[in-house]
Amino acid sequence: MTDVDEIERRYKQLESELGNFNLGQAIRFLAGLQAGDERWDAVIQHEVRRVVQLHAEHYAAFQKGNTIIVGRNPLRISDSRDELMATIGFMQGATFVVAALQAQGRLEP
Repeated sequence: MTDVDEIERRYKQLESELGNFNLGQAIRFLAGLQAGDERWDAVIQHEVRRVVQLHAEHYAAFQKGNTIIVGRNPLRISDSRDELMATIGFMQGATFVVAALQAQGRLEP
C-alpha cells in the first residue's frame, strides 16, 4: 500500500512546480511529453471538452440522490456535481497520460 502522506507531499510539490505553466504545458510535463511540443495542446483541449460532454451526455441524469459507477469496474461515486466532475476529469486525465505514454512508446499498451 502506498503512503498517502508521501503522495500528498509529492502532489503539493508538483502543484507548486506546475503553477508557472499554462494547462497545456502542465499536462505535457506530467505526461512526460516534450515541454515545447504544442501539438498536444489541441488534444488536451479536446479532452477538457470531453469531460463536459461526458457529463452532459452520460452522467447528468444521475445527479439527484444516486450513486453511479464509472468505468467497467465498479468505481462508485456519490451524486455531488462537483465530485462527479472531478471524478470524470481525474479519470480522463489519468487516461490521457497513459495514452500519451503509449503513443511515445514509453509504456506498453
